[in-house]
Amino acid sequence: LHGSQVVIDVGGFLGIGAKPVAVTASQLDFMRDEDGDVHAVTNWTKDKLKAMPEHRD
Repeated sequence: LHGSQVVIDVGGFLGIGAKPVAVTASQLDFMRDEDGDVHAVTNWTKDKLKAMPEHRD
């Protein structure tokens, strides 16, 4: 988490070939599953996420 932005990896397979993109936290819905793990959900398509610019620190 970077301020009000969340950096997530998109694309790739099992983390290989993925790129980090920054999204605004308010555009995500956070949910906790029955095991207690937290997941972020968005209505964006995979193509829209892949088209976002790569985040660099």
